[in-house]
Amino acid sequence: MDPTTVSRVLMFVIGLVHLIPVTGMLGTQRLTALYGIEVPEGDIVLLLQHRALGFALVAIVCFTSALNSTWLGPARLIATLSMVSFVALVVWQQPANTALVKVAIIDGVLLILLGLSVVWSWVKN
Repeated sequence: MDPTTVSRVLMFVIGLVHLIPVTGMLGTQRLTALYGIEVPEGDIVLLLQHRALGFALVAIVCFTSALNSTWLGPARLIATLSMVSFVALVVWQQPANTALVKVAIIDGVLLILLGLSVVWSWVKN
């Protein structure tokens, strides 16, 4: 399999992972399940749902790059910034609950795979 195909498949997977938080738009119960915290009604719900929409935008860019390789560069950058920033926040804001640590680990694994795919693309080209 060539590096571009691997990168496109990986971006599709990263897009799927970024869709998971979008389910937070379904309401407080779903937000509580996603983040392992009690979410009070009101402004916090609004902020977390806004965050969910941001993840939807990241997912759309990732899916676009999976279909059109000219989007790979911008999609890699956006996905990397999204995942690195979350992992960094979880590390700096210890202790974090189990649900958040699990997300940070998934993001870390995806970052490693993304980095390897970028290096492989550069070596092959």
